[in-house]
Amino acid sequence: MKIARTSRTVVSAIIIALSGSGVPISSLGTTRVVPTGYPTIQAAIWASSAGDTVLVLPGIYVENVVIDRQLVVRSAQGPQVTVIDGSAPGSPDSASVVRMSAGRIEGVDIRNGSGTLNAPFETWLGGGILVTGIVEIVDNWIHANALSGAHGVGAGIYLDSGIALVARNRIFDNRIDCTEHGFAAAISGWEVAVVDNEVFDNHVARGS
Repeated sequence: MKIARTSRTVVSAIIIALSGSGVPISSLGTTRVVPTGYPTIQAAIWASSAGDTVLVLPGIYVENVVIDRQLVVRSAQGPQVTVIDGSAPGSPDSASVVRMSAGRIEGVDIRNGSGTLNAPFETWLGGGILVTGIVEIVDNWIHANALSGAHGVGAGIYLDSGIALVARNRIFDNRIDCTEHGFAAAISGWEVAVVDNEVFDNHVARGS
């Protein structure tokens, strides 16, 4: 088992950036409960505004979620009993379990994603989570995500652009099975603060 950390300086710089971005470290807005108030996590997100919380009750939610605003998606009882299963995407080319350009996701099991296709480069990105903004990813289980095709990067988490705080997650059993090149089965990206995560049993069939 590997405990992944980054330096205090890098973590401090990224936390300052997150604080200045309006990402709600603690949300004071409306709480929207899934599934009692909204049938899906995505429906609750669409109904939300910046500062709201989407509170997810225990269950298995078969959906691929887009978080595009400054809110918190949080489970009520933790990743042991709260699953987002990305195995049935609306489009096979957009099959990351979670795509984030803003906000925070906390305390859920994120599994069975197959990534989002960057068509010009024939590369699959971010099986579990694909990041394109300033986000927080905290206290989740990110596992059983797999990338295939010619090229794949970041089967667990891929930071395409932006800044991410990735803290206290379990990132395991993610896999890249690509015909030409694969890289970083667990986490890939530049501006990522990786703090006290458990990272283990991730595999790349080709690449590193």
